[in-house]
Amino acid sequence: MKRLEPSERKLLGVFVRDALSHPGQDTIDTTKRNPKTVQALRSLGFILEAEDSLTREAFLAYFEAFDEINCPQEVQAWVDRFAISEIHWRRPSGVLEIQMPQERGKAYPLLSTVFIGKKAGLATWFHELGHLIYPRIDKSLMATMAQVARTIYPVVSSDAVSDAVDPDTLEKTPLPRGLYLNINGQ
Repeated sequence: MKRLEPSERKLLGVFVRDALSHPGQDTIDTTKRNPKTVQALRSLGFILEAEDSLTREAFLAYFEAFDEINCPQEVQAWVDRFAISEIHWRRPSGVLEIQMPQERGKAYPLLSTVFIGKKAGLATWFHELGHLIYPRIDKSLMATMAQVARTIYPVVSSDAVSDAVDPDTLEKTPLPRGLYLNINGQ
């Protein structure tokens, strides 16, 4: 990758942080920015040519600024078992840390990147690994996997769960009607 000029790196950071603070949106407002810098980011493949949307490469370039951390051996054994290559485990800061109020973890499956917070235990590492594995699972095997999970973990009705908590706000919230697997109290 071409080395970014300081002004390009700064603007890329502004765009990505803005997109991250509005999950699900990668549209950016380029109209109030230096057109020369915006064009440079387009030419580098960070902004789509035909629209003002960030590319996968924009997020990956931004994520490179965060420190990589070593994965625990217990988790790495499963990474190896599933033959998942190029996972980036990183320590969050700034807007990414703010989006993790419990300071545990946040996964970006399409970018093979996981941010692990200061309070993350081994269960969080496995949970975030699950976010990377799930989209890669052969969907025809889902029924079999669900049946195996039901033999190991209890199935509970949403009516029986009175202490559900929103993972982002940490406030009590009712679960949508249905059945849930109770895995390790969650």
